[in-house]
Amino acid sequence: MKRINVWLAALLLLALLPIQGAFAAGTYIMDGADPSIIKEGSMYYSVQSDNNGIHLRKAGSLTGLGDFATQTTVWWKPADLQQIWAPELVKINSEYWIFFAASPGQASESFEVLNARHRTYALKSSNPGGPYTFMGKVPLPDDRWSIDATVVSYDFKHYIVWSGWAGTTDGEQNLYIAQVDLNNPMRMLTGRHIVSQPREPWERKDVNPSTYVNEGPQPIVRDGRLLIAFSANGSWGSNYCLGYVRLKAGGDPLNVTHYAKSDSCKFQTSSTIVGPGHHSWILEGLYGSGLMAYHGVPASQANTGGDWWAKRDILYKSISWTTGNMWHSWENRNDSGPIPVLGEP
Repeated sequence: MKRINVWLAALLLLALLPIQGAFAAGTYIMDGADPSIIKEGSMYYSVQSDNNGIHLRKAGSLTGLGDFATQTTVWWKPADLQQIWAPELVKINSEYWIFFAASPGQASESFEVLNARHRTYALKSSNPGGPYTFMGKVPLPDDRWSIDATVVSYDFKHYIVWSGWAGTTDGEQNLYIAQVDLNNPMRMLTGRHIVSQPREPWERKDVNPSTYVNEGPQPIVRDGRLLIAFSANGSWGSNYCLGYVRLKAGGDPLNVTHYAKSDSCKFQTSSTIVGPGHHSWILEGLYGSGLMAYHGVPASQANTGGDWWAKRDILYKSISWTTGNMWHSWENRNDSGPIPVLGEP
């Protein structure tokens, strides 16, 4: 009887173990990076990019997005655009937009030369699955280097948020925001304004990097408060992590001193996933579904050599919210409101 009980206990333990692809960090979706996923009705939509263009997948489940057979190409790049990076799928009113970064130039030019020309471009469709129309370059204020653009609706206004350079050279990637027309995100209504700069110790963990980084902004409105989560440190290593800024109650999204910033990384390297970041709130319309997707390198592959970026996986996990204080890096005061509890990856 004792032996039977041992076997029963073992079977019960196996039944409680996660299925293949599910980790403490979350559930595996596919190889890749920079996820952008929305849910419309019963279907999930994701976009990815490569050197050929922008690709979209549609499935009835998040893990179903991992099936390459669901992929269609919604835009093939022309010969004079290179380095197609990090497309972001956003629903704006009743339209679907894909914002992405690209560099004008020829494939024969060096990475550094092309990278310095990165600007934001857009596609638009009346259906999340396409077809999409190329809308050209987004005329962001000051026309500086820009990547990772997305749009958020807050207080009956629309804002575009992105990662960019202050000037014409690298060294620091900041987060910027500008108000856009309610019906046309290609029409800027204000200049660009700083949201966040990588100036806190937890945002500057990389030793002598080519640039300090705030990127991948993901805005979400919770309990009437605007929160923008983002990735800090270099995506090429284990210091990559998520933090966030939150707008104070009644604050102006264009005023940097109205934001409180988290006092540390809130989602960072663990025993299972290294360098997690560049996440996507999985939205249903304007609202969070309680899930987020992100990329990271499995810990088992982190120290095996080779191309770090090529090792990245896209996973998803559940999140929760609580009310808590956040440290304000400008006025050194606390500000209480809703914050995401991301847990350990």
